[in-house]
Amino acid sequence: MSIIPDFTKLEIPTLKPVLFFHIEANEPEMAMANKQSNLTHVPITGGFVKSLDSKLPFDYEILHGSDDITSFADSPVVGHLDCKLFLKSKSKSKDSNGKDGDKKAFVYYTGVVRFEDAVNGVIGKTTDTMDFEDGYVTCHPIFTVESEDEKWVKEINFLGKGRFVRDANGKLCVQYYVYTFA
Repeated sequence: MSIIPDFTKLEIPTLKPVLFFHIEANEPEMAMANKQSNLTHVPITGGFVKSLDSKLPFDYEILHGSDDITSFADSPVVGHLDCKLFLKSKSKSKDSNGKDGDKKAFVYYTGVVRFEDAVNGVIGKTTDTMDFEDGYVTCHPIFTVESEDEKWVKEINFLGKGRFVRDANGKLCVQYYVYTFA
């Protein structure tokens, strides 16, 4: 018996959508550039992260954050994400020390965005929206939470598929459907 699986009988895993991210941001700012790479800084000003499954509670406001996007000279259309989001629960309860107050959470994610066609249209303000299927925008979030009720987010591997949009006032937003294996 071989320990190598039969690759002709691969089962494709099913992904289940569990979270939705809506991230509001200021316009990207070039932080630095040299022959090897570019670093773009994106201040994050608000938004929310919400569960799509009533059995898995998570409903937080994004207070602030940042995304530092690095692209390299040998693949300039690919941006590598380094994002940090600071969150506050939309519901009041006891914090980790037993005091009444806001529950806090922190999200860190890496990801990849390809700066092509639809993505460039929204960022360049030639269009206001794109579909989730129109570009390559991904994230891999990792959570830190205070609440025991929401510790489930620390125990699951997530993968997000995103898009860029502009709101009615022209503000840049990023939205992700975030999935886990079913």
